[in-house]
Amino acid sequence: VAARDLVGVAEIESWIKRMARKSFIRRVTIGKSIQGRPLRMMKIGNGKSRNLVFVVSRQHPPEVTGTFGLMAFVETLAGDSPLAGRFRKRFLTLVVPLVNPDGLDAGHWRHNMAGADLNRDWKDFKQPETRQVRDAFLAFVALPGARPFLFLDFHSTKKDIFYTQTDGQKTFPPNFTRDWLAALGRRFPEYKIRRSGSHDPTTGTSKGWFYERFRIPAITYEFGDHTDREMIRRLTAGSTGEIMKLLLAAAEK
Repeated sequence: VAARDLVGVAEIESWIKRMARKSFIRRVTIGKSIQGRPLRMMKIGNGKSRNLVFVVSRQHPPEVTGTFGLMAFVETLAGDSPLAGRFRKRFLTLVVPLVNPDGLDAGHWRHNMAGADLNRDWKDFKQPETRQVRDAFLAFVALPGARPFLFLDFHSTKKDIFYTQTDGQKTFPPNFTRDWLAALGRRFPEYKIRRSGSHDPTTGTSKGWFYERFRIPAITYEFGDHTDREMIRRLTAGSTGEIMKLLLAAAEK
């Protein structure tokens, strides 16, 4: 009996492996969970590029619509469109699709095997999963000429919502979130965009850490538990297209 779609460790591993057949996607192992499960990273695009985008998902085990969103994001990025091709030449996107494999396999609600909510551990980094994901990302930031541009964390909740910084908080690229959500609204005028702008670095969320560390747009991208799955795919494909356009424009400056 399951209250959510059954997209578990094996299904995510199979999807990563399938996507990594593409010549511009490389699958690497960046560490292990408490119980020894591999933490995978997908490196998408130009491996020599120093324009960086960071993406994570499934910090909370049952949040399967977040995984659907992440998959649609990656598949759009890896698509055959001229826009996606240009983006991959200019950017390297680093994706950790499953931060909490133990919690997912055990059927936990929010925690890893140490009883910790990983999306509250991005301040103290007491858990091996968050430490290893952080360190893998920082290794790329340490490369000469590295420029972080964006962080996305895909989650699920009651209704679709974007947790962001406020427009008054400066980011690079400037005004990215405002412009991105405005473009999404124009593309999908029937879609109700819910945004909550705030910043509290003491909460230990990934969003808070990435903004504090790099001053980039750091966005928790939440889909409703019951949002239509085809709608998730369409919306994410459209929003990914707008992300690529805005970041390519920013990279030219």
